[in-house]
Amino acid sequence: MDNDQIAKLASLDRNIFLTKTKNRQYLEEKKALTDNFKLMCEKCIELHTQGTTDPNRKKERIKLIKNFIN
Repeated sequence: MDNDQIAKLASLDRNIFLTKTKNRQYLEEKKALTDNFKLMCEKCIELHTQGTTDPNRKKERIKLIKNFIN
């Protein structure tokens, strides 16, 4: 193996490492955003159903909100 081939392999290894690191960071950020979104959804459901005393109507509101979110 000559020096050019060794340099190319080192460059490929570095690029693979950087790609894996970026993917891991992306997945961690995505999970954090998803967790925050779920927490916001729970707060939203809580706020929009707190004035409802009828259990059937409350279930219907929760169902509508969850359908809207998804």
